[in-house]
Amino acid sequence: MAGSGSTNWLDDVTFWVNGIASRTHTRGGTSAGGGGGGAPSGAQGFSLTREEAERALQEFREIRNELMRMERDALELTRLRPPA
Repeated sequence: MAGSGSTNWLDDVTFWVNGIASRTHTRGGTSAGGGGGGAPSGAQGFSLTREEAERALQEFREIRNELMRMERDALELTRLRPPA
């Protein structure tokens, strides 16, 4: 983790949607909010269009829902009793 006092591994990552940063990096740390500027250069963040971000969010929600279903199914399996 870069930066002092960092509590989250994503603190150093900026997400860009339609050219607007999700975080503005300042000398003392990060602050939430849109910063101006364009897409990131190098490995400084992720650049997405609004449509790409919405598709990714939908995909992540579907993955979460599937994991929750699997968790319920696994819990039911742990409650099975042998037939004999």
